[in-house]
Amino acid sequence: MSLGKWISRGLRRARAAGVGGFTAWAVAFAPGAVWAQEEVPLDLLGKWQVVSIEGTAVTDAATVILEFEEAGTIDGSGGCNTVFGPLRFEGRGILIGPLAATRKACEPEIMDQEKNFLKAIGTVRDFRSEEGQQVLVLLNGQGEEIIRLAASN
Repeated sequence: MSLGKWISRGLRRARAAGVGGFTAWAVAFAPGAVWAQEEVPLDLLGKWQVVSIEGTAVTDAATVILEFEEAGTIDGSGGCNTVFGPLRFEGRGILIGPLAATRKACEPEIMDQEKNFLKAIGTVRDFRSEEGQQVLVLLNGQGEEIIRLAASN
C-alpha cells in the first residue's frame, strides 16, 4: 500500500471514529510516526483478542481487540475506544505506535483497563507465538510478558 493510500485510510478511520481535523493530522504526521519498513511477520498478522495485560485478566465487560495488518498498521479496540496506528520492525523486534484513540467515555473499570492497555502497549519491544500460533505474547525489552492475546476469528 502506498504512503498516500495509507494516510487516506488512516484519516478515514479517524473521521469514522470521531477523530478529525488537527488531531487526525497530528497523529498521521507526529514525530515518531512510522510506516512498516519490513513485512509484517506472518505469526503477527490477523485479529487477536487480548486475554491479559501485565498479568491481569481482561474484564469480561470489555473486549480488547488488536488487528495487525499487512500494511504495517495496527487497529482495534481498547475496550471502549477505537485505536489505530503504525508498526515498525527492527529485526525480530517490534515497536507499536504512536497509537491514536477515540475519546469516548465508558465505565470507570473499563477506562482504567484501557489506560493500562495503552500504557503497556507502548512498552512492547518483542513478541513470540505459542500453542501453534493460537496465542501471541507481546514482550517488553527485558523479555517480560506485557500483553497476552488469543487468535480471534
